[in-house]
Amino acid sequence: MSAINIIANNHQAPLTGSSNSSRNTSAEEFRQVMQTVSEANASAQAEVETSADADNNAAEEFSRYMAMSVADKIKHSVLQQMGLTEEDYDALPPEEKTNVDDKIAERIADMNSTTQTISDEQLQRQASQRMRDTLEGLNADKKSSSLFDITG
Repeated sequence: MSAINIIANNHQAPLTGSSNSSRNTSAEEFRQVMQTVSEANASAQAEVETSADADNNAAEEFSRYMAMSVADKIKHSVLQQMGLTEEDYDALPPEEKTNVDDKIAERIADMNSTTQTISDEQLQRQASQRMRDTLEGLNADKKSSSLFDITG
């Protein structure tokens, strides 16, 4: 509801016939309404700025993550699962850091073996598909060739 509507609803009497005190009251109410509107606008603007900052931070964090190598992403994931930050990792004693590095290396090896298995399966599927396509092509050629037509 706008400030003008609020004032109009609060004062049903026309302003032309009103007394000075009524005009002063209306002016004071108008000032209060305008102050409330200003405060609401300032609050809304602050919320928008906070939301925009959060969106920018999230976008920056996502961009940094996507720019990481696969090994760095795995390291980040392992550290996160262990409840460690990069700074915590850097502060670890060499023995503990070696244990974390071993876990990271193990995860990378697991991922590489999984990727290799998937690649082998994909190659087998592709080879099978090519063989089927070739056989279907030969069958189609047989059907259209008069050489194999025994009814003619």
